[in-house]
Parts: sequence; C-alpha cells; structure tokens
Amino acid sequence: MKKALVRGGAVISGVAALFAVFGCGPASAVNEYKGMTYGEASGQIWGSGARPVIASRQGTYLSTYNCIVSGSHKATLLNSSGSNRGSVVMVDLNCNYPFATANAPGNSLASPEGRAAREQAEEQYAQQQAAAQAAQAAAEQAAADSAAGGG
Repeated sequence: MKKALVRGGAVISGVAALFAVFGCGPASAVNEYKGMTYGEASGQIWGSGARPVIASRQGTYLSTYNCIVSGSHKATLLNSSGSNRGSVVMVDLNCNYPFATANAPGNSLASPEGRAAREQAEEQYAQQQAAAQAAQAAAEQAAADSAAGGG
C-alpha cells in the first residue's frame, strides 16, 4: 500500500514538473481567426507581428485567399540551435464552396453552416438583382426623359 502511494506521489510530482517546465499549452488564441477568409486572417496575423502558416487545407474549389479559416492556433517554432524563430499562427483552411451544389463540393445544406451560407448567398443575390433592376429602370427613365426633352 505504501509503495502504491509513493508511486502515485511520484507520478503526480512528475506531471507537475512537466507542466512547470513545458506549461500546459496556450489557452488563448485558439481559433481566434475561425470563420474569416485566409486573406482577412493573414492580414490580421501579419498586423499582430506574427506570420501565418497554412497547417492544413481541405478542398481546392476556392483560391487560397478566399478559403475559410476552420481553425487556428499559435505555435512557437525553434530553429536548429533552439532559438525562437518568431511568432507563428498555424491556420487550417476549408477551400470548399460554402455550401454544396450539384457542381461544387461544400457544406451540406442539412448542416447549420450550409443552410446559413445558402441563405446568405440567396440574400446577396436578391440584393444584386434589386440593384440591377433599379439601375435599369433609372437608365430607361433617363432615356425617356432625354427623348421627351429632345423632341
């Protein structure tokens, strides 16, 4: 019984020593850039004095600049002599289309992400159509006014 207690105490002491030496890992800045495009995130990362590094990439439909950051975390990299090479933020990219279509892979429309992306795309399309119709109506009105004034 005494040996088990001594071993347990040694294990706990060893784990505590490991945490003291290596830390328990960064609790902040995990997924800080999630949901942004890589272009937006990399600009913010460079602005904070760090360097963005692509850790993983899923899909090939979107250009890298337009890929969505699905995860991010800070990483401290050491060179061969053990010196810190500077602050690095590792980013995971999703380069699929925001929602699945017949011709493009993406989030399922059954998922909350896919539904939200589809609704946003439909809303944006409706706004573009309304703006185009308003511009066409204004052009037709200007042409009618010009014809009425010139005749």
